[in-house]
Amino acid sequence: MDHLDALCGEGAARACCTARSSDAGVALLRALRGVRIEHLWLDHDLVRDDTVWPVVHLLDDAALAGEPFDVGTVHVHAARSGPAHEVVVSLRRAGYHVERSTDLRLWRRTARMSTGQDPVGEWTTKRAVQLAIRHHEGQRDRGDPSIPYITHPLRVMAAVRAAGYDERYQRVAVLHDGLEDTRLEATDLRAGGAPEKEVEAVLSVTKRPGEGNYPDRVQRPTRSAAW
Repeated sequence: MDHLDALCGEGAARACCTARSSDAGVALLRALRGVRIEHLWLDHDLVRDDTVWPVVHLLDDAALAGEPFDVGTVHVHAARSGPAHEVVVSLRRAGYHVERSTDLRLWRRTARMSTGQDPVGEWTTKRAVQLAIRHHEGQRDRGDPSIPYITHPLRVMAAVRAAGYDERYQRVAVLHDGLEDTRLEATDLRAGGAPEKEVEAVLSVTKRPGEGNYPDRVQRPTRSAAW
């Protein structure tokens, strides 16, 4: 192992994001601020002389400031027991639930949980997240190339959920850039079982050729203004 994994989301709607350096890990966690992280895997020894300590310090400082990251379980792995123990002690002292993970098969098995498929025709938040992950794969954040782009739609989905909107709106939020920036098409959403109202809602926030930014889209007539 030479990376950090964050399995984000709640229940079945999960997305796995990866960083391969401490700088990228810090940037990824900051980008995921406000997003529920069910499982956070920290490998102490990263590439060359890099270690996970900058990520640990970010987690600790946030907790000490009274605003800890929303993490279910932190899994710590290291080839040597000493460094792993130090990380575990530091994070537990900060109030996080931490487990020392030594079986790499557990890491891989749990990460695969994020890609399980729902029955064909059943449109769920998990399926919408999976579509977003698959079609945004390989894309990087425009402002910080060290951050996977998928963190942006995940943050938007988290903000919509925090504002009290139900899962229909959350699915539209996580897919809001899919038709615009990937090969995902409205027909893919329909084939996945998405109701026409949700397809129309995604289309309503999708930039069209020759169109400006969001103000232009806000003024665009849409049939999906209400459910």
